[in-house]
Amino acid sequence: MARLRIDEKHVSMNVPRLLQHVLLVISFRWDVQKLIYLKSALYNAHQYQTSVAIHVVCDEAAALRHVLHTWEYPVTVNESQNLDNDTNTFSLLWEHRGIMQAAAMSGLYTTYIYMEDDTGLRWSSLVSWALDQQILEPLGFSRGFYRTEISPVDGATMMLDTTEPINLTTYNRTVTVESHGSDLCLPVTSDRASISTICPNKHFVQLKRTFMGMWIASHTELLNWIQHDFWHKAQSLGAVVPDPLLDYPERTTGLFAYVDPPTGFLTRSVVPYDPERKVLVTTAEISHERNGYSIYSTEPGPGLRRVADVFQASEK
Repeated sequence: MARLRIDEKHVSMNVPRLLQHVLLVISFRWDVQKLIYLKSALYNAHQYQTSVAIHVVCDEAAALRHVLHTWEYPVTVNESQNLDNDTNTFSLLWEHRGIMQAAAMSGLYTTYIYMEDDTGLRWSSLVSWALDQQILEPLGFSRGFYRTEISPVDGATMMLDTTEPINLTTYNRTVTVESHGSDLCLPVTSDRASISTICPNKHFVQLKRTFMGMWIASHTELLNWIQHDFWHKAQSLGAVVPDPLLDYPERTTGLFAYVDPPTGFLTRSVVPYDPERKVLVTTAEISHERNGYSIYSTEPGPGLRRVADVFQASEK
């Protein structure tokens, strides 16, 4: 199994517990014009300051292995199996499940990440996720991300999946975690005594659409998901959920958030925000590197919403 490694002592001292051993699986449908996105995703993973095992599931594994040999990234390429003879164009997106289930049973990893090749997930965002996840998971929540693209009109950062604004005055799907000097809210540092005394409360909000084009789970979360109907392809495709935009490809990732949501919430997924400034926290952002949807957004008029305007609903 291909794995990026750094000194184990460095990992234990400076990396959150959830990121001690990471499994990353990427799906890539062979297309030479999209290799640039895969290369970017692998570059990001190579910057993760921890132990990372990387798998890429591809329908043309031999060709991809040849390319990866020239890139010199330690990656395991898995040949597409399509065991159920699914003829859907997006059937490849389901094939990471077998790898993840086998890995979960092995107990070798603390966090599992699945994404498509054009997802930009930085190390700083991953650390932010881990620090939030360890305080949210015991409460029944899962720390999510929000996807962004760049506007071709003026370069503004746009929300890819959530277009409906939130009125914080009346919206009740928020979570506040009070700090009591706990290690759970520490940043990556060894100076625990001084930092823990000033750690502020943390605030989270559930976006009106929590889809993010990927999934990330702790070991416990993944084991729970495997026991749920939504882990299985047939049940996932037939499930009735509130999000009407979850079609065949979106259900490969989007249903994870619907596994046992807390009372009063549509899903388990929440993202951090600043209630005073009314902005989303930037470390919860992941980029859609292909930037393929914002080209259809014209301003003014219907289209994607600016990240800066997600809380700009009328206060009346």
